[in-house]
Amino acid sequence: MWWHTVVDTPGVTDVRDGLVVVRWRARGGVWRWARADAGLLAEQLWRAGPVRVGARYRNRPNRHGLYFWPCTGGHVRYESARQVAALMRLDFEGRADCVGFRPVRLRFRQGAVTVGHDPDFLAVQVGGDQVLYDVAPDGPPTEKVMARWAETTRVCGLVGWRHQVLSPPSGVWAANLEVLRPARLPRCHPPDRLAARLRDVFAAGRSIGQGAAAAGGRYPALVLPRR
Repeated sequence: MWWHTVVDTPGVTDVRDGLVVVRWRARGGVWRWARADAGLLAEQLWRAGPVRVGARYRNRPNRHGLYFWPCTGGHVRYESARQVAALMRLDFEGRADCVGFRPVRLRFRQGAVTVGHDPDFLAVQVGGDQVLYDVAPDGPPTEKVMARWAETTRVCGLVGWRHQVLSPPSGVWAANLEVLRPARLPRCHPPDRLAARLRDVFAAGRSIGQGAAAAGGRYPALVLPRR
């Protein structure tokens, strides 16, 4: 694969000369950039640090945090309520093994302007496909946003990625996922002996409250077995 290590932003001439550039942070925070081609599939870019981190302001309705990802036992960063809702959807649909938060920046030309775009997530699917996700905005996207998504789809085709605009769940679906979300944490899953005891409790037709009493209150969620 063609690449070299840089510390500052790649020059605009790289894009003008017809190259679509992908940038990411390697270990130690060193910037790397590469031509958008199939060689990037072997780089494990979902492990890279975020190319951009949003600011946090007092009295602003932004929502920063870490989402526990059961398949890896690690955490995925998010910076908005829509991003964490999108992560819940990916998690409970069960199609993504590994997810990285904003690990790449795409640089391409739109007319006479050099554009940079930072997709929200890069995920490795269960079947091995790599997918760049943009979280859909709250409301109809502008023409500018749609043009950027279209160019992102084209760039993904050069690499072998797929691109998807991900709509977060809403309404009852979102509320249910929010309730079930704690069940993904390892501390919510009882050991085998207690799990067998709970199955006996529920097999006898007792209530959820009686099952929780059998667990001694130590396991706040007893739904969703490990994948």
